[in-house]
Amino acid sequence: MPAKPPRCAPRLHSMRLNGTKNDGSTVLILASCKGHAAVVRALVELGADVSQADTDGTTALMMASE
Repeated sequence: MPAKPPRCAPRLHSMRLNGTKNDGSTVLILASCKGHAAVVRALVELGADVSQADTDGTTALMMASE
């Protein structure tokens, strides 16, 4: 059974799932950095690109492992 999406999931439809900020960070990278596992899970299930890196070459997986 898939995990229940977090409360923020309804707002995700209006965001570009793999869109970036000026530094190249994505919502997935930011959620990983902050330790928001449920948000990360929901983003991945929605199709977020897990290999997308910011301008420093950092990916969500790298941020989650710190």
